Amino acid sequence: MSTEKLAFLMGAKEFSKPLEDAVILWGIVDGRDKARFLAQCHVESMGFNRVEENMGYSAKRLMQVFPGRNGLTPAIAKNIAAQGPRAVANFVYGGKWGRENLGNIHPDDGWDFRGRGLIQTTGRDNYRATSMGMFGDLRLLDDPDLLLLPEYAASSAAYFWYSRRLNGVEDVREVTRRINRGLLELDKRKAQTARAYDLLEFLTA
Repeated sequence: MSTEKLAFLMGAKEFSKPLEDAVILWGIVDGRDKARFLAQCHVESMGFNRVEENMGYSAKRLMQVFPGRNGLTPAIAKNIAAQGPRAVANFVYGGKWGRENLGNIHPDDGWDFRGRGLIQTTGRDNYRATSMGMFGDLRLLDDPDLLLLPEYAASSAAYFWYSRRLNGVEDVREVTRRINRGLLELDKRKAQTARAYDLLEFLTA
């Protein structure tokens, strides 16, 4: 079953060929694994329309997505949101939480290593691991915007899937937990997985 066809039917026109190459490279070969992978990419990238995290959060949305992060309160959220995307990224992905969970040790690491790729690679440690996995060197630490290119946006997502040993994991909740600890938009992920399975059956009928 061609990942390219399944990806195209899911709206990933620009990424169809890069995704086909990526799943071959990283061993995502079973049809249902491909379907779950593409479903997660669909949600993470807002329907294959975003390969860079939008940090332009409102104060209200900050409180919804990052409750309690680094001592976040409504007053702090309002202040941070007013300063713009860089300040938001450095707050929510910096501080103690960023150091302990993402390896963000420098003041601007939250912004420099914000989410990129079809599965939003986030944080210095994840960029380092992805760079070593994909290239065998640390080029992503010097040029994280490489993950905005379709071939690397797709390959980084497939590498993330491979590195988290997600092949064969049927439970969408568990797949989501390994990709996004907060289980954000779990219902959407379940719906897209069901849709991907339906398309898979259509293609293999």
